[in-house]
Amino acid sequence: LRPAGAPVDGVKFAAVSYVELAAEDGFAALVESIAKVSPNAVKSWPPNAQCAFYINAYNILCAEHVCRTIRSGGGLPASVKDCVPEGSKKKEIWDVPAGAVAGQTLSLNEIEHGVIRTRWDEPRVHACVNCASRSCPDLLGQAYRGDDRLDYQLTAQFKLWLRDETKGLTIDESKKPMLSRIFLWYAGDFESRGGSPAYAAQYAPAGAARDALATTAPDYFAYDWNLNTQ
Repeated sequence: LRPAGAPVDGVKFAAVSYVELAAEDGFAALVESIAKVSPNAVKSWPPNAQCAFYINAYNILCAEHVCRTIRSGGGLPASVKDCVPEGSKKKEIWDVPAGAVAGQTLSLNEIEHGVIRTRWDEPRVHACVNCASRSCPDLLGQAYRGDDRLDYQLTAQFKLWLRDETKGLTIDESKKPMLSRIFLWYAGDFESRGGSPAYAAQYAPAGAARDALATTAPDYFAYDWNLNTQ
Protein backbone atom coordinates (compact mmCIF):
# COMPACT_ATOMS: atom_id res chain seq x y z
CA LEU A 1 0.00 0.00 0.00
CA ARG A 2 1.40 3.36 -1.07
CA PRO A 3 0.09 6.53 0.64
CA ALA A 4 -1.98 8.92 -1.41
CA GLY A 5 0.10 11.11 -3.68
CA ALA A 6 -0.83 13.66 -6.31
CA PRO A 7 -4.39 13.39 -7.64
CA VAL A 8 -5.01 11.13 -10.64
CA ASP A 9 -7.92 12.38 -12.77
CA GLY A 10 -8.72 14.70 -9.88
CA VAL A 11 -8.82 12.07 -7.13
CA LYS A 12 -6.20 11.24 -4.50
CA PHE A 13 -6.02 7.64 -3.32
CA ALA A 14 -3.75 5.24 -1.47
CA ALA A 15 -2.52 2.85 -4.17
CA VAL A 16 -2.46 -0.94 -3.83
CA SER A 17 -0.01 -3.01 -5.87
CA TYR A 18 -2.39 -5.81 -6.82
CA VAL A 19 0.09 -7.54 -9.11
CA GLU A 20 2.49 -7.96 -6.21
CA LEU A 21 -0.34 -8.92 -3.87
CA ALA A 22 -1.59 -11.61 -6.26
CA ALA A 23 1.82 -13.29 -6.18
CA GLU A 24 2.27 -12.98 -2.43
CA ASP A 25 2.03 -16.28 -0.52
CA GLY A 26 1.27 -14.39 2.67
CA PHE A 27 -1.84 -12.86 1.17
CA ALA A 28 -3.08 -16.26 -0.01
CA ALA A 29 -2.53 -17.54 3.54
CA LEU A 30 -4.51 -14.59 4.92
CA VAL A 31 -7.46 -15.37 2.63
CA GLU A 32 -7.32 -18.99 3.80
CA SER A 33 -7.06 -18.00 7.45
CA ILE A 34 -10.32 -16.02 7.54
CA ALA A 35 -12.08 -19.01 5.98
CA LYS A 36 -10.80 -21.37 8.67
CA VAL A 37 -11.86 -19.34 11.69
CA SER A 38 -14.46 -21.29 13.66
CA PRO A 39 -17.95 -19.75 13.41
CA ASN A 40 -18.57 -20.67 17.05
CA ALA A 41 -15.38 -18.87 18.02
CA VAL A 42 -16.53 -15.73 16.19
CA LYS A 43 -19.88 -15.84 17.99
CA SER A 44 -18.06 -15.93 21.33
CA TRP A 45 -16.00 -12.82 20.59
CA PRO A 46 -16.98 -9.39 21.94
CA PRO A 47 -18.82 -7.12 19.47
CA ASN A 48 -15.73 -5.04 18.65
CA ALA A 49 -13.79 -8.16 17.68
CA GLN A 50 -16.60 -9.41 15.46
CA CYS A 51 -16.98 -6.02 13.77
CA ALA A 52 -13.24 -5.73 13.11
CA PHE A 53 -13.13 -9.27 11.75
CA TYR A 54 -15.85 -8.61 9.17
CA ILE A 55 -14.40 -5.24 8.11
CA ASN A 56 -11.05 -6.93 7.56
CA ALA A 57 -12.75 -9.80 5.73
CA TYR A 58 -14.48 -7.38 3.35
CA ASN A 59 -11.25 -5.58 2.53
CA ILE A 60 -9.31 -8.82 2.08
CA LEU A 61 -11.89 -10.46 -0.16
CA CYS A 62 -12.46 -7.36 -2.26
CA ALA A 63 -8.72 -7.30 -2.97
CA GLU A 64 -8.89 -11.04 -3.62
CA HIS A 65 -11.43 -10.46 -6.41
CA VAL A 66 -8.79 -8.36 -8.17
CA CYS A 67 -5.97 -10.79 -7.41
CA ARG A 68 -8.04 -13.75 -8.62
CA THR A 69 -8.57 -11.97 -11.94
CA ILE A 70 -4.84 -11.35 -12.28
CA ARG A 71 -3.92 -14.96 -11.40
CA SER A 72 -6.45 -16.32 -13.91
CA GLY A 73 -4.64 -14.54 -16.70
CA GLY A 74 -7.06 -11.68 -17.06
CA GLY A 75 -4.43 -9.08 -16.30
CA LEU A 76 -4.90 -6.02 -14.13
CA PRO A 77 -8.55 -4.95 -14.45
CA ALA A 78 -9.48 -1.32 -14.96
CA SER A 79 -12.04 -1.61 -12.17
CA VAL A 80 -13.09 -4.12 -9.55
CA LYS A 81 -16.40 -4.14 -11.43
CA ASP A 82 -14.58 -5.93 -14.26
CA CYS A 83 -13.70 -8.90 -12.03
CA VAL A 84 -16.96 -10.79 -12.53
CA PRO A 85 -15.91 -14.32 -13.59
CA GLU A 86 -17.21 -16.14 -16.65
CA GLY A 87 -20.55 -17.72 -15.89
CA SER A 88 -21.56 -14.90 -13.56
CA LYS A 89 -21.95 -12.14 -16.14
CA LYS A 90 -25.49 -11.30 -15.07
CA LYS A 91 -24.23 -10.48 -11.59
CA GLU A 92 -22.41 -7.41 -10.36
CA ILE A 93 -19.15 -8.05 -8.55
CA TRP A 94 -20.78 -7.21 -5.22
CA ASP A 95 -23.07 -10.26 -5.56
CA VAL A 96 -20.43 -12.74 -6.78
CA PRO A 97 -19.21 -15.16 -4.08
CA ALA A 98 -16.06 -13.49 -2.77
CA GLY A 99 -14.73 -16.20 -0.47
CA ALA A 100 -15.29 -17.96 2.82
CA VAL A 101 -15.57 -16.11 6.11
CA ALA A 102 -15.62 -18.35 9.17
CA GLY A 103 -16.62 -21.28 7.00
CA GLN A 104 -19.42 -19.48 5.16
CA THR A 105 -19.09 -18.40 1.52
CA LEU A 106 -20.22 -14.80 1.21
CA SER A 107 -20.40 -12.05 -1.38
CA LEU A 108 -19.18 -8.54 -0.62
CA ASN A 109 -22.80 -7.37 -0.36
CA GLU A 110 -23.54 -10.12 2.14
CA ILE A 111 -20.57 -9.09 4.27
CA GLU A 112 -21.28 -5.35 4.15
CA HIS A 113 -25.08 -5.26 4.21
CA GLY A 114 -26.02 -8.66 5.61
CA VAL A 115 -23.50 -8.61 8.44
CA ILE A 116 -21.74 -5.31 9.15
CA ARG A 117 -24.56 -2.82 8.57
CA THR A 118 -27.18 -5.20 9.98
CA ARG A 119 -25.42 -6.04 13.23
CA TRP A 120 -23.80 -2.69 13.99
CA ASP A 121 -25.51 0.67 13.88
CA GLU A 122 -22.17 2.36 13.22
CA PRO A 123 -21.91 4.87 10.32
CA ARG A 124 -18.14 5.18 10.72
CA VAL A 125 -17.71 1.77 9.06
CA HIS A 126 -18.34 3.50 5.73
CA ALA A 127 -14.85 5.00 6.04
CA CYS A 128 -13.33 1.57 6.62
CA VAL A 129 -14.69 -0.87 4.03
CA ASN A 130 -12.68 -0.41 0.84
CA CYS A 131 -14.15 -1.32 -2.57
CA ALA A 132 -10.79 -1.25 -4.41
CA SER A 133 -11.73 2.00 -6.16
CA ARG A 134 -10.19 5.45 -6.27
CA SER A 135 -13.18 7.22 -4.72
CA CYS A 136 -13.42 4.79 -1.81
CA PRO A 137 -12.14 5.99 1.55
CA ASP A 138 -8.51 4.93 1.54
CA LEU A 139 -7.52 1.46 2.68
CA LEU A 140 -5.96 1.42 6.14
CA GLY A 141 -2.40 0.12 6.10
CA GLN A 142 -3.06 -2.25 9.00
CA ALA A 143 -5.77 -4.57 10.26
CA TYR A 144 -8.71 -3.28 12.25
CA ARG A 145 -8.36 -4.37 15.85
CA GLY A 146 -11.04 -6.04 17.90
CA ASP A 147 -10.22 -4.34 21.20
CA ASP A 148 -10.58 -0.79 22.48
CA ARG A 149 -8.48 0.44 19.54
CA LEU A 150 -11.35 -0.15 17.11
CA ASP A 151 -13.17 3.00 18.21
CA TYR A 152 -10.01 5.04 17.62
CA GLN A 153 -9.47 3.46 14.20
CA LEU A 154 -13.06 4.11 13.10
CA THR A 155 -12.85 7.76 14.11
CA ALA A 156 -9.39 8.29 12.63
CA GLN A 157 -10.45 6.84 9.27
CA PHE A 158 -13.63 8.89 9.19
CA LYS A 159 -11.70 12.09 9.89
CA LEU A 160 -9.04 11.19 7.31
CA TRP A 161 -11.74 10.65 4.71
CA LEU A 162 -13.33 14.04 5.34
CA ARG A 163 -9.98 15.82 5.14
CA ASP A 164 -9.63 14.65 1.55
CA GLU A 165 -10.88 17.51 -0.63
CA THR A 166 -10.89 15.31 -3.76
CA LYS A 167 -13.45 12.74 -2.57
CA GLY A 168 -14.43 13.33 1.06
CA LEU A 169 -15.51 16.92 1.64
CA THR A 170 -14.83 20.23 -0.09
CA ILE A 171 -16.58 23.48 -0.96
CA ASP A 172 -17.18 24.47 -4.57
CA GLU A 173 -16.88 27.85 -6.25
CA SER A 174 -20.47 28.72 -5.32
CA LYS A 175 -19.67 28.05 -1.64
CA LYS A 176 -21.73 24.86 -1.67
CA PRO A 177 -20.37 21.84 0.22
CA MET A 178 -19.59 18.63 -1.65
CA LEU A 179 -19.55 15.26 0.10
CA SER A 180 -18.62 11.76 -0.92
CA ARG A 181 -21.44 10.06 -2.76
CA ILE A 182 -21.40 7.41 -0.02
CA PHE A 183 -23.22 9.92 2.20
CA LEU A 184 -26.00 10.03 -0.41
CA TRP A 185 -26.18 6.29 -1.06
CA TYR A 186 -26.32 5.45 2.64
CA ALA A 187 -28.21 8.50 3.89
CA GLY A 188 -30.46 6.24 5.96
CA ASP A 189 -27.51 5.15 8.09
CA PHE A 190 -27.09 8.74 9.27
CA GLU A 191 -30.74 9.72 9.80
CA SER A 192 -30.85 8.91 13.51
CA ARG A 193 -27.77 11.08 14.00
CA GLY A 194 -29.12 14.23 12.43
CA GLY A 195 -28.52 13.29 8.79
CA SER A 196 -25.45 12.95 6.61
CA PRO A 197 -24.35 16.63 6.57
CA ALA A 198 -24.64 17.04 10.33
CA TYR A 199 -22.83 13.79 11.01
CA ALA A 200 -20.05 14.64 8.56
CA ALA A 201 -19.64 18.06 10.16
CA GLN A 202 -18.82 16.44 13.51
CA TYR A 203 -15.72 14.83 12.01
CA ALA A 204 -14.76 17.39 9.35
CA PRO A 205 -11.79 19.73 9.80
CA ALA A 206 -12.59 23.31 10.74
CA GLY A 207 -13.14 25.54 7.74
CA ALA A 208 -15.60 26.84 5.18
CA ALA A 209 -16.69 23.40 3.98
CA ARG A 210 -17.67 22.26 7.47
CA ASP A 211 -19.46 25.54 8.19
CA ALA A 212 -21.40 25.28 4.92
CA LEU A 213 -22.78 21.88 5.91
CA ALA A 214 -24.79 23.58 8.66
CA THR A 215 -26.72 25.82 6.28
CA THR A 216 -26.55 24.44 2.75
CA ALA A 217 -27.65 21.09 1.30
CA PRO A 218 -24.58 19.41 -0.18
CA ASP A 219 -23.83 18.25 -3.66
CA TYR A 220 -21.96 14.96 -4.08
CA PHE A 221 -18.75 14.01 -5.86
CA ALA A 222 -18.92 11.83 -8.92
CA TYR A 223 -17.63 8.36 -8.02
CA ASP A 224 -14.45 7.14 -9.70
CA TRP A 225 -14.65 3.33 -9.95
CA ASN A 226 -11.19 2.97 -11.49
CA LEU A 227 -8.97 0.57 -9.59
CA ASN A 228 -7.00 2.11 -6.72
CA THR A 229 -3.64 1.20 -8.17
CA GLN A 230 -0.84 2.88 -10.14
